[in-house]
Amino acid sequence: KESSAASDVYKRQAHTFTTSVDLYTSLLGGYADNVDTLIDYPYGCVEQTSSQLVPLVALRELEDYPLGVGDSTAFIDAGVRRLAEMQLQSGAFGYWPGATTPHVYGTAYAAWVLSRADKAGYDVPPHLLDRALTFLESELEHHGDRGTPTVHQEIRAAMALHALAEGGRSVPKVRDGLLERSASLPTFARALLALALQRERPTDPRIGTLVTSLTAALEERTSIARTRPEPIRYAQYFDSPIRTDAMLLLALTQLRPDSPLVEKLARGLSHARDAGSIRNTQENAYLLLAMASYAQLRETTPPALDVRTWLGDAPLLDARFNGRELGIHRASARFDVADSPRVTLEPQGEGRLYYRVGMGWTKVAHTTKAHASGFAVSRRLHDEGGNYGPSRPMAAGHTAWLEVQVTADMRQRYVALEIPLPAGLESVDTSLGRTGSVLLLSLIHISEPTRQAEI
Repeated sequence: KESSAASDVYKRQAHTFTTSVDLYTSLLGGYADNVDTLIDYPYGCVEQTSSQLVPLVALRELEDYPLGVGDSTAFIDAGVRRLAEMQLQSGAFGYWPGATTPHVYGTAYAAWVLSRADKAGYDVPPHLLDRALTFLESELEHHGDRGTPTVHQEIRAAMALHALAEGGRSVPKVRDGLLERSASLPTFARALLALALQRERPTDPRIGTLVTSLTAALEERTSIARTRPEPIRYAQYFDSPIRTDAMLLLALTQLRPDSPLVEKLARGLSHARDAGSIRNTQENAYLLLAMASYAQLRETTPPALDVRTWLGDAPLLDARFNGRELGIHRASARFDVADSPRVTLEPQGEGRLYYRVGMGWTKVAHTTKAHASGFAVSRRLHDEGGNYGPSRPMAAGHTAWLEVQVTADMRQRYVALEIPLPAGLESVDTSLGRTGSVLLLSLIHISEPTRQAEI
């Protein structure tokens, strides 16, 4: 709601106002594409094969959602057989079939996925899982015996503890030592450690300390939350901000299911997915796993809803939801700001309703003064020699370059900048602005070649 003073300002200026309303009953809309992408992934190392099994196991509990997951038994069986081909004599998994070197992260990840598949009722040979878990226990046997472990050793230990806890095993000495040094771990490793501790000791008070440290790693906004960027990226463990967001959502749905951050993290992940930012099988697998956990927590009742919306006294949108559907009902309308219309939503029935109400406006009079609202954009036009001046002549046909400086008060995503060219200029090489740092411009010939123009 605008104050009366602000409203008067709007009334004195020429604007076109539009209100839009979106209605939907699940945050899983569009995730069928992610399931298809993961299942149809053409390669099959230990990480990729395990990741392909994650959504099929996780989404088995969401069979009434139209996510394109049918009878997954044959696919799971094929994945388990392929993992068996990568298991070494030691019980560890190599990265590819035929490998002779154990891959510790791949072993922990595959053992965790196999444990989940076994609990979901799929046919997992006991010896396949037991040998992998025994290897992880042996890896932890001497952890910390030679002084303070390196951060890489600590990360691998957190991964192993997470897999062992899922498989019903524990190495308390290593777990307790890692908890004492957890502040030095990256966020994703602390999330795995918290999940392992919750699985082993669900009433342990140290869970609260871990959760506090995890939530402190978040950037929170009005409707979404994301993890803050960390100074080091552990690429060898498939670390990424989106995967960390998903791991935190997975942890909070189990450790703090009533936290408002659950909703915000889920929305942040959906925004990342909608923006096409999911880059690999690890991100995709954890994204689907986390969103499945969210849906099981928050979307328990199948929708049976009739929703009516008004803009002021005028009907805007009537929508009916019957059962699980992943589409969006959308409507928009123009309005006069002098009327100050209220948007009213009236849902009747059962089930969870999500909605988005937005307002857009376009100022007709071009009297806006420069200001920064989180962003500031400035432009400087230089001649061929790099000289800059606010008012000087430039001959038609000369080349110039435009310097654009963008500042932001915090990390931003999903930003598109449109920088209009100064009047009289045309672009010479538009590809440079996409991959380099400059955009070449040329003054348009207006009449004679010698004509001057003021920049």
